[in-house]
Amino acid sequence: MTSEMDLDILMDAACNDHEVAVELMKLFFNLTGQEQTRLAEAIAQGNDATASAISHKVAGSCSSCGMIGLSARFKELEHLCKHAIPADINNRLQTIDQEMQDIRKNLEEHFNCSLAP
Repeated sequence: MTSEMDLDILMDAACNDHEVAVELMKLFFNLTGQEQTRLAEAIAQGNDATASAISHKVAGSCSSCGMIGLSARFKELEHLCKHAIPADINNRLQTIDQEMQDIRKNLEEHFNCSLAP
């Protein structure tokens, strides 16, 4: 597992049940994908308040699943968007997307299954 992922937090949330952890991650990636779409729409519309609120929500989900690095990135985005959408938003979103893909790949290898919803 990468340093950006604390598997102990995930397994604690899943009551140390492998199957529950897999289902939680499938749900997480499905719902987070939807939120990332909403975030992109809010940014395209210049709606910094909505972008901040979505970032806050996703940061909490990441934290609950042990994705410490992603949670920090979304928290930073939440705070930045409270004032205005940052000029480097596209770079930030690409970094988030890549980290999300890396974590998903590592979890799929760890659990030996697809986490596609």
